[in-house]
Amino acid sequence: MGEIIRNGREHCHFSYGLILNFGQPISDESPMSNFLVYACTVLDEADLSISLSDRKIHLSQIYPIHQSEIATIKDVGPERFVHHLGIDLFDVKRAPFA
Repeated sequence: MGEIIRNGREHCHFSYGLILNFGQPISDESPMSNFLVYACTVLDEADLSISLSDRKIHLSQIYPIHQSEIATIKDVGPERFVHHLGIDLFDVKRAPFA
């Protein structure tokens, strides 16, 4: 996420369903080059927002995805893609969802 922001997305609103093109493979272990922004699945509900003196920040999460999965996300929506298709979104070595 820091690398994406550093490369010019610092004013981007990370809304659910947004797809970010990293522009290169996300790691040496994976050909994935995109991320899906969606609800955080690794924090407790109470930890999903931070109140500051002048605003409230809501945390989201980015999930690595294959380029070929973008059409599926647009077709079924990010909620179904993340929660209902049985995809291990934490495995950067996984095969693309067909």
